[in-house]
Amino acid sequence: MPVDDPIAEVGEGRLRGKGGDGVRRFLGVPYAAPPLGPLRWRPPGAPLPWSGVRDASSFGPIAPQPVFPGDPGVGAEPMSENCLALNVWAPDGARSLPVLVWLHGGAFYVGSGSAPLYDGAALARLGLVVVTLNYRLGRLGVFDHPALAAERDPAEPSVTYGLLDMAQALRWLRANLPAFGGDPGRITLMGESAGGAAVLRLMRWEAARGLFHRGVVLSGLGGERATALASLRARTAEMFPGDADSLRALPVEALLRPSPDFYGGDLLVRDGVVVPEDPADAFAGGRQVPMPLMLASTSREIGPVESDRAYGGLLRRLPAGWRERLETLYGTDPDARGALLGDLLFTEPARRFADLHARAGHPAWLARFDLHPGGTPHAGELPYIFGNLPPVASKGDRAVASDLAARLAAFARGEPPGPDWPAHVAGATAQMTFTPSGPRVAPISHRERLEAVAACRVAMSDQPGPWP
Repeated sequence: MPVDDPIAEVGEGRLRGKGGDGVRRFLGVPYAAPPLGPLRWRPPGAPLPWSGVRDASSFGPIAPQPVFPGDPGVGAEPMSENCLALNVWAPDGARSLPVLVWLHGGAFYVGSGSAPLYDGAALARLGLVVVTLNYRLGRLGVFDHPALAAERDPAEPSVTYGLLDMAQALRWLRANLPAFGGDPGRITLMGESAGGAAVLRLMRWEAARGLFHRGVVLSGLGGERATALASLRARTAEMFPGDADSLRALPVEALLRPSPDFYGGDLLVRDGVVVPEDPADAFAGGRQVPMPLMLASTSREIGPVESDRAYGGLLRRLPAGWRERLETLYGTDPDARGALLGDLLFTEPARRFADLHARAGHPAWLARFDLHPGGTPHAGELPYIFGNLPPVASKGDRAVASDLAARLAAFARGEPPGPDWPAHVAGATAQMTFTPSGPRVAPISHRERLEAVAACRVAMSDQPGPWP
């Protein structure tokens, strides 16, 4: 390795990263003990110390997960249960800079912090220390079983191991950020999709208070009713008979197939400790952490729904009269079906959480990304936010990316995200909209649809799941 590669000293030992283009990178840094063998389905422990200088010039393994070729949110293999590592990008000479911690999406069963899409170099050049991380996914990240429950202390945090991993990463960072030039008192936690849902949950968990100071939720769900713990245990006991030792001896492949049913509630669980209540109830009761919060959705979260598998599943659960009301507002063609599902899962919850947070007296900002002809798809804003556009991107796209990154950097520093972006107030009828021609405050699109969806959700409040 070149002798001028950067060195950082953390609590467990010394790290050798790699430099270049004004940015120092420390990759594959363990933030917890390997969750292997008897530590499978246990809260993450402190990472093990090492002697000498540890190589931190390449990413570590990604969490075990199904393979979906071409998914831009997944980094390169190999996969391993020994996946609890994070990655740091910091500008040369960094000292006490604000920190942006990224939680990847992927429905809590796919994704990684090492995907090229999430490379943090461009944001680091704006004066941020950027961190991405892996956390346990699928049945390794959300799981319980009567045999596991019987062997542990009732007070031990359990079940939502992916969220426990995120909290452990934040604790490790608070202790070690000065080694990378970051300020432990200025941590912004940002996530998209499942990562955004995690931010909302961590804002309610008492043990996570003080671990981060600002939140950014991009298409982060929030309207779902989580599965009760007893229901999860009943399903897993049927699928995986045996004692705790035999469960921990199962090969990883046995836990991947069939994939957990995200929409069926296998990965959204209310455990009573880490997730004591659904985020919507927590925010409605003002029990979230009082911090600045930015929320956003995209203009085409879900594309055309050609089949009735997802859409029909929703319709079958609607209370009497709601199918006709919603189909009158939305229509019944494939595009209308996608619009309804996108509003139900992402767009209406973003508006509602902004309202609830503002009503509680906390700063909130609401946005919509409409950056592509025909609408911006789910996660379509991420190449702009991270500044990782393809080489063929237009000058206009690069201007949008530069603007978004500057706003995010300002927010992470503790400032409003731009003088032209007003803070949200409960009941507001306008929001910041990002378009190819520039940002503008514009009326909330299809407000009558969102109000109908909100009313329908109240009528469905006794049904578990994110719907459909």
